[in-house]
Amino acid sequence: MGKFDGVLFATDLDSTLFGSDQVVPEVNRRAIAYFCEQGGRFTVATGRAFDGFSNVLPALPVNAPIILFNGALVYDFDKNASLHETWLPSSSLDACLEILSRFPEIGIEASHIRESWVFNPNDATRLHIKFIGGSPVEAPLEDIPLPWIKVTFTHEFEYLKEVAEWFAEGDHFGFRLEFSAKRLLELLPPDGGKENGIRALADLLGIEKRHIYCAGDNHNDISMMRKYTSFAPANARDPVKAVADYHVARFDEGAIAEAIGILDSIY
Repeated sequence: MGKFDGVLFATDLDSTLFGSDQVVPEVNRRAIAYFCEQGGRFTVATGRAFDGFSNVLPALPVNAPIILFNGALVYDFDKNASLHETWLPSSSLDACLEILSRFPEIGIEASHIRESWVFNPNDATRLHIKFIGGSPVEAPLEDIPLPWIKVTFTHEFEYLKEVAEWFAEGDHFGFRLEFSAKRLLELLPPDGGKENGIRALADLLGIEKRHIYCAGDNHNDISMMRKYTSFAPANARDPVKAVADYHVARFDEGAIAEAIGILDSIY
């Protein structure tokens, strides 16, 4: 029996677990190895799509299924099996068309689990694709097969901020909008979000809510950090820090190692 049996730690990937070189800092890697050796289950909860994540998986010290698409998919890469899926309703197309009618410069990325498409790509779209990899197909929005598991709007932050502010003023099909990066704004169903992906994984693993921990730095991490005991690295956005239970080092200075050190003192 290890001291972390029945404990789940889910961390955001970019700017939380990864260093600035897209590598897990060695201090984090050693701490995660200790956590797992003591029975803990360690995973990643990321906004990345399947093809933008699978290429970095071999370098990650995880021992549990992965949470992708901001919580919409829980995937077991060892078994090559989907364990939990939350799909956007078909009305997501109408929501996108309405947004486009008001903000015609916006880029749109739409995904199935293993396939992705882009419509109206802009500089932010191209930078995002270059960063995460993959080869999305450019297509008219109405031609992209439904349903979608994830939609991402791309543009400069100030433009996306206008979109988010307009969206917040009305009901707009009951969806949620969350920033996952300065140039990326995600469309989520009401029951989407990383917090629900983590809950689905915890249920599969038989882990109680009081033993669930998470870490993140951006707006799309806020919902999970409100629901579970949470750690915010020093580089996190101010709204993220405001809801975190603990503040730890910067992402590239051992944030996850410091968080595991705190857990070591709790258990």
